[in-house]
Amino acid sequence: MVRESNARRVNVPAFRPTLLCSQNGVDVYRATGGFYQSYPSPWTTHMQLYSTAWQGGAAACTATLTPVGGSPILATLKFTAGA
Repeated sequence: MVRESNARRVNVPAFRPTLLCSQNGVDVYRATGGFYQSYPSPWTTHMQLYSTAWQGGAAACTATLTPVGGSPILATLKFTAGA
């Protein structure tokens, strides 16, 4: 019995999320991750909102999603974190 495979190779785009948070114009948190199979640090797909520069209080954050090449920006999300 011969089985045929209909599997296809799919080229999946690689994405890079970036998160920047600031308080009164001073950056208190910055992180970049990667969502693609060969990304060297898979644990950074979750960004914990913590840094030694962020001692408490609310921060204005902007998350962006770009292809690994850097442009164009595919999505932007602004939010306030902490309080």
